[in-house]
Amino acid sequence: MFGPPISLIIFDLDGTLVNSGEAVADAFNSALRRKGYAEAPTDAICATIGHPLEAMFAPYLPPGQRPDEMVELYRTRYQEIYLEKTHLLPGVADALPEFAAKGWDLAVATTKPRYFTEPILENLGVLKYFKAIAGAEDVENLKPAPDILQHVMNMMGRNPIETLFVGDTTVDIEAARAVRLGLRIACVLTGHCDEATLREAGPDLIYPDLPALLDDLTAAGDKGK
Repeated sequence: MFGPPISLIIFDLDGTLVNSGEAVADAFNSALRRKGYAEAPTDAICATIGHPLEAMFAPYLPPGQRPDEMVELYRTRYQEIYLEKTHLLPGVADALPEFAAKGWDLAVATTKPRYFTEPILENLGVLKYFKAIAGAEDVENLKPAPDILQHVMNMMGRNPIETLFVGDTTVDIEAARAVRLGLRIACVLTGHCDEATLREAGPDLIYPDLPALLDDLTAAGDKGK
């Protein structure tokens, strides 16, 4: 089912490891209000989590207006609330030490900057399980470009054929497919993308949550290095 042995598992952050919807929606609408724009529906905001912030704001701005100021306003508010309003998804706290104990090296690749990502993981008590963290400041092109996944594999000295990427959106699937060369992509249904949409995008595997992926990898006899 999984093909060649996997030694590196790269995780997306939002919707895969953590529930950040409350924090993202709060900061997003705060930025819109500050500039006099109408608030966006929370569901609509959450549906775009994982995309670059510039792309998230674009539909809510007048044609031709750059989103740079909105992004700065967002990050100012997000800085105030993100630790309080970001939580581990169910099962993640137990699954991560199991992944690590079974020998897989773990990493995170996210469109969120590392200066937010690392404190989130530290605050939630799971930073210690990851050997590499890559965020928005580490590559020029964010997902769906493959750059951040390739960056993590380079950091860890691994090839795509021995790597599994775990995400929760079609953007994650696009990024993994753009790497080619055997990188496998598993999706979990803990984000804001429905199963039918994910299946249409064509991941290798879909699971209800991270513990289900762990169980399947274990049952398949796949072990880390």
